[in-house]
Amino acid sequence: MAVVGKTIKSGKVATAPAGRAASESKLWAERFFLLYFPFWSLSVAAVVIFKVYERWSALEYLLMGLGVALPCFLVPLLFPCAADAGTPLHTRFVFKANLWVVITSFIGNYFWTHYFYKLLHVSYSVPTVWQGVDWSLNKVPICMYLMTVPYFASYHIMAGKLLRACVRASSGLGRILQVLLPSLVVAAAAFLTAFLESFSIQSFPHYSYPDSDAMFKYGSAFYAIMFLVTYPMFWRIDELADRSVPWTMAEVAKDAFAACMVVSCLFDFWRLLLGPIPIAVGGDVAAQAAAAAAGVPDGLVWA
Repeated sequence: MAVVGKTIKSGKVATAPAGRAASESKLWAERFFLLYFPFWSLSVAAVVIFKVYERWSALEYLLMGLGVALPCFLVPLLFPCAADAGTPLHTRFVFKANLWVVITSFIGNYFWTHYFYKLLHVSYSVPTVWQGVDWSLNKVPICMYLMTVPYFASYHIMAGKLLRACVRASSGLGRILQVLLPSLVVAAAAFLTAFLESFSIQSFPHYSYPDSDAMFKYGSAFYAIMFLVTYPMFWRIDELADRSVPWTMAEVAKDAFAACMVVSCLFDFWRLLLGPIPIAVGGDVAAQAAAAAAGVPDGLVWA
């Protein structure tokens, strides 16, 4: 295993800060996604806070999705860092990261959203028909496929930096702690991500669930399963502490599909062992409406 916390530049080896990527290409990509995070997240927040969506048709939702997803690809393409300039696109970390995120975003929306429908009682009411064409895929609005890209990219970059810092900080400890501490960090980051997304989206009426308390507790735990798998697997890409040869795009794609297969199995194990999360809508009219939209009977409890 290569030395942890070393960065290679101009043929010289120097100690890198705890959370700093060992590759200049990966370092630039992480900085880009972190700098882009407030731009796309604040634009989404403004749409919800000022209720701009009330005047939107399916077209505006599609344009919003494209508007937040395309910069993830266009900015690195048009303004590459010094380390990436003149190199093939398939060797640049930012495009490897985008490939990984696109694969997980597509599978997440196309397949996993239906677990959210059936197990978490979530429902979408985003308009999808424009010019007589239904802009949805497998009963999921296409705009959601697009908007997932910056969400997942930001989540995984942040978690990766945190995990790297933890791994390097624990490198001098015993073997058990070297495994335990990063595992706890991943678990905490996974649940926090899932909870904050569930909490922050509750003001958007076109993404509804009948019982907020159940969603925040059980729904967040279910959603966190995905990040428990994907955070450490994404972090491994071009992490020179693990290997000295950069990943190929084929390896990135295979790793993304493998991560998605693991998540799919775990989601289905939840379905078989626990079933839908319990809800209690009581006399809450809005909650009753959300439950009815999701096809969920009032008072559902786990057996």
